Amino acid sequence: MDKTKELLRGDNLVVQFRQTQGFRRTLICPVNEISLAVAANEILGIVGESGSGKTTLGRALAGMTSIVRGSLWLKGQNVSRLSRKELRKYWSQVQMIFQDVYNSLNPIYTVEQQLSFPIQRHATPTQSVREELENLLQITGLTPTAAVRARLPHELSGGQRQRVAIVRALAARPDLLIADEPVSMLDVSLRADILQLLARLRNDLGLAIVYITHDLPSAVYIADRILVMYGGCLVETIRADALIRESRHPYTERLLAAARFENPGSSPFSGGGSANSSVLLTSYRGCPYAPRCPIAAQICSTTRPSLIRMGRDHSAACHALSGSHQAQSG
Repeated sequence: MDKTKELLRGDNLVVQFRQTQGFRRTLICPVNEISLAVAANEILGIVGESGSGKTTLGRALAGMTSIVRGSLWLKGQNVSRLSRKELRKYWSQVQMIFQDVYNSLNPIYTVEQQLSFPIQRHATPTQSVREELENLLQITGLTPTAAVRARLPHELSGGQRQRVAIVRALAARPDLLIADEPVSMLDVSLRADILQLLARLRNDLGLAIVYITHDLPSAVYIADRILVMYGGCLVETIRADALIRESRHPYTERLLAAARFENPGSSPFSGGGSANSSVLLTSYRGCPYAPRCPIAAQICSTTRPSLIRMGRDHSAACHALSGSHQAQSG
């Protein structure tokens, strides 16, 4: 990617958590030396099953989870270690939309009450809060606006609640939205509408979006590029329009085999099962997919593969794509 177009960049990001099992304490690494970049006005898809680390990565990019190692850059500025005051400024530029549309809103406040505070907080002196709220409700399809403003969350449909959450994120006038499974809790009939809304907001407002999902077809539908995660690692990066015909990693191929592209947002995401927790341990040195990979060799269990450049905007981390796998297999 042309660095002049970069909005956000992460270099070798590492996130670690302590995990307690009985009397045993272990250190797991759900984000393991991941490097990525998001261009201005780009939609970047991050896909993976439960336990892949995609949500933890999203929270790290949003400044909501601490990075143990690596560096995060926004518009060329290192934002890896920010004070609380600096984080507030960062959060006005990078906003997150959460998966749970039913618990993300305060049940005792109307839509207008929920949204007036963030709009007022980020408004310029010449802005009218009421006019800005009206504008945001219009562009997100929450009409008739007068009726929507007076409703409580339990009076809204799931799709309307997610749209209110999107308005709340847009109130800060961010450069980047991080959308974590924004359609997974919605009816299938509503999912395409929210995906189309996100795509339209990218075009109309010039937003960049990181779209996190367990559903590969929806990522292909909306994203420009796709990062595939497994066991806390990136296993493949590729342009969305090239994924079906050019993907090379055995995990991506299993995801494609399970996907239903005729109805994005409804695929039973299955690539042979979620990652075993043992591959997330900091002591594990092999490829995270090795325990489930049908073509794994001995080297796959002992040495983590590096991303190999396969073409323009395409890399994959697999020993089978290098000479080491063939040499050992032979």
